[in-house]
Amino acid sequence: MKTGINSMGCVSLVGAGCGSREWITLEGLTLLRACDAVVYDDLIDPDLLKEVPSYAEKIYVGKRNHKPSAKQEDIQSILAKLAGQNKQVVRLKGGDPFVFGRGGEEIQFLNQHHIPWRVVPGISSALAIPAEAGIPVTHRGVSRSIHIMTAHTSEDVLRRDMEQFANLEGTLIFLMGLESLETIVSVLKEKGRGKDTPAAVLSGGNTSNPHKVIGSLDTILGKAREENVTPPAVIVIGDVVALELDKDIRLPLSNIKVGLTGTDDFQQRLRERLLPLGARTVSLMHGQCDGTGVNIPWKEITAPEKKWIVFTSVQGIRIFFERCRKEKIDYRRFASCRFAVIGAATGRELEVQGLIADLCPGEYTSQALADELLLQVKDEERVYLFCSRQGTDLLMQRLKEKQLHCQRFDLYDTHFSHSQRQVQKPEYILFGSAGGVRALYQSGYQTDERMKGICIGQICARAYRECFKKEPIVAGKATVEALVEALLNIAVRE
Repeated sequence: MKTGINSMGCVSLVGAGCGSREWITLEGLTLLRACDAVVYDDLIDPDLLKEVPSYAEKIYVGKRNHKPSAKQEDIQSILAKLAGQNKQVVRLKGGDPFVFGRGGEEIQFLNQHHIPWRVVPGISSALAIPAEAGIPVTHRGVSRSIHIMTAHTSEDVLRRDMEQFANLEGTLIFLMGLESLETIVSVLKEKGRGKDTPAAVLSGGNTSNPHKVIGSLDTILGKAREENVTPPAVIVIGDVVALELDKDIRLPLSNIKVGLTGTDDFQQRLRERLLPLGARTVSLMHGQCDGTGVNIPWKEITAPEKKWIVFTSVQGIRIFFERCRKEKIDYRRFASCRFAVIGAATGRELEVQGLIADLCPGEYTSQALADELLLQVKDEERVYLFCSRQGTDLLMQRLKEKQLHCQRFDLYDTHFSHSQRQVQKPEYILFGSAGGVRALYQSGYQTDERMKGICIGQICARAYRECFKKEPIVAGKATVEALVEALLNIAVRE
């Protein structure tokens, strides 16, 4: 735990938005990355929790209708206890803390107990979910006002409030109102809203079963029931619904859900390329690399005789040079070394460390790297291979077949954990390693007939066939870019 400047910690109420991790504000993300504890709600993108420091407490206090939930009094007591331990606490709330998020109640409680606090606004589902569906809540000449109401109340109170709400012009937005949709529709029609008034029922963001149902006051109830829409959902009433801007040209992967596997770093590299294409990404696992502390014979490696240092991953390079810095190894001692990398991304990471690769195969596979090394390594030269403990033995086997002196160092372990949150199953899942395939399979993840797996190479594809008994799509090259290109090719055709 970090030590704060106050005798008591601080509680930051942070709006997480209601969609992917990218919907949080920069200030909210900064606080999340520096907190000592996070107390989080339901429907938070689980990827956000990966931003929390490893030493921080993670406390789930989600509330769901008709399901066991944390009591508000208990949540407030947790906040007070953590702040009393001089911790910087993030209260991570879906949407915006003050839009039906009970943020005001939590602030009142903190004030009563003299606990410092701040609020970081978030994107409310009242605005984000219609926008995601292509419905602008205001539009010049159509609607110049927005009226937001919660329908999560008793029917008598709802009918009373609705009678005033029905007479308002502009766009009407109801949150937490799916179970009250029949009442909402009937009261609006009773109070003079035409039966042809456009209406929408939308569930999106991080809901497990997203839907977009468009109709009118006369048809929306029946359509929502036919589609079996489940809460939470946003109800939008007004002429803006008829605009349906998403009929226009969209991005190539718009509304396509893509499952991500592998290490967090690998998933982030995929996410950065998929987001501009319109894909909705969901992390199916958490992958963490931890150094093994393997003994590295620095004196031998930095001896004046010519030798090769070989890296098979970006993570391997990072951990190797972290060890250099920690153990005070001057880079100038590598003057007798030549460096080989498995691919372009690994080469770029080596450049970040201030060194240029002497060898990078045209095809980014262990097989191709072995072929190139066999051409260039002289009989008297030693080869030092730095990789993951879960890495393939193919490279070592090929080099030893030629009786080259090769020594392998398992620099790190990769640990995978399955995401426990229930989400809608993606149409496609991207795999960057055989280990990622096996980890998802061993977690018990169930695929369905329409899901397609896309693998980064033949070793990865072989593991996919063995585990899931299906034929994968194999990327043309063993790169993140090629994975995305393979996804684009198949998604556009379909």
